[in-house]
Amino acid sequence: MDVASRTRAGLAILGSGLALGIAGDGLLHVGPSGINVPLFLAGLVGSLWVVSRRSAHTTTRECRSLALLTVVIAAGFAWRDSPTLQALDGLAVLLLLSRLLTIRPRRRQPTGILGYARATAVSGLRTLFGPPALVLGDLSWRQVPCSGGVRLALALGRGLLLAAPLLLVFGGLFMSADAVFARLVRRAFNIDPLELLAHLLLTALIAWLVTGFLRTALLGDDDGAPAEGPRPAFLRLGTVETGVVLSLLDLLFLVFVLVQLRYFFGGVGLVLDPSGPTYAEYARRGFFELVTVSALVLPMLLVLDWLVGKESKRALAVFRALALVQVFLVCVVMASALGRMHLYQREYGLTELRFYTTAFMGWLATLFLWFVATVLAGRRERFLDGSLASALLALILLHAANPDAWIAAANVERATRGRGLDVDYLASLSADAAPFLRAALPALAAPDRDRLRDQLTMRWATEGEDWRQWNWARAQARRQALQHRLPVESWDVPRRP
Repeated sequence: MDVASRTRAGLAILGSGLALGIAGDGLLHVGPSGINVPLFLAGLVGSLWVVSRRSAHTTTRECRSLALLTVVIAAGFAWRDSPTLQALDGLAVLLLLSRLLTIRPRRRQPTGILGYARATAVSGLRTLFGPPALVLGDLSWRQVPCSGGVRLALALGRGLLLAAPLLLVFGGLFMSADAVFARLVRRAFNIDPLELLAHLLLTALIAWLVTGFLRTALLGDDDGAPAEGPRPAFLRLGTVETGVVLSLLDLLFLVFVLVQLRYFFGGVGLVLDPSGPTYAEYARRGFFELVTVSALVLPMLLVLDWLVGKESKRALAVFRALALVQVFLVCVVMASALGRMHLYQREYGLTELRFYTTAFMGWLATLFLWFVATVLAGRRERFLDGSLASALLALILLHAANPDAWIAAANVERATRGRGLDVDYLASLSADAAPFLRAALPALAAPDRDRLRDQLTMRWATEGEDWRQWNWARAQARRQALQHRLPVESWDVPRRP
């Protein structure tokens, strides 16, 4: 890219950063999050497209797809009200934007987990320090067009900068000298200094990050992913070391699985045996430990695969055989964990932590299958992108499933079978569960029904939010809470989602 084109692109990036900084403060300086988040990200993606066209920057199909997918994932903020889902949406948006920054047209792309991690870290630093690099290095101020409009804008800017301190000084003196003048000024400029400072800081922060992001995405001056040099000898595992590590781990997992077989075939009767463990001992304590074990195995196998490398075919063959056994045993361990959770849920009900941990186990099982199909098959470079794709698909499925409604349905179903009902917990769920809970009131006992109805009405029968906070789930909850109330006995009991 020549100097003139780079300067034009730099000016467009500066203008986009300032515009999105102001727009971002207006959109995001409210809470809770709603339609403001996808609107802001749509503006960011639109700025990326406009500046790339102005600078004749070539964007790949992958880059455009990631940008569009970012806006689609961000739409979850305007769909579901669950804080957990919104936190996952935010994490997914950050991952997509960081992945977008690592794409370089016509240059060697990073490969492998370490390559992506290194490229992401470098891109993050370039984004953080991008604005000074843009102003001091990328822009050739001699190339800035000096048309009449530009000269007028620069003159106005200089005039405002010079006038601002003078107006503050003389205005402050006049306000001290005359109470009527001071009252008029305060009435005309009824601004909280702390709130104004918060707006200015948020605008500056967003403008800084957007400018750095656009500069890294469009004017990145790196030469692609650095080539990996030869691996030191101490970072290699031979056949013996690989066999010892994985054989011992496989043996440990096998012993644990054999112990678990008695519970698989013994069922609930064995758990309820007075001499055996209680539900709390068997399910609550064991489930999360098994989830942790399962989550640690995958990164361990990825590290061992990297240490083995491709230099020794015998060590690689030993690793793949023993790793396949390890994956099978881990799947049995995860099955044991899911069985524990089923027993625990049936006895004590469903909560957000139990639901999302179970969903994480399902996604982890998918990752293990993908690990076998890629890493153990000699296609390690495909593992990361497939993992990211599976995570995004799992997130979309969670939005469609509506976890809070599932949690509410499971607990209401338990209550209809004569089990206890934690009304306070159900009422504390997000707006995603409110329509189901309100419609499920006829199925509950009178005390629980009246208490839950009062809490839902108290929480959701409020005025609408600012348009920037609009969220479909919260709008539905408010509409039902404010609508004409019919006798509870005439309502339809909903089916479980």
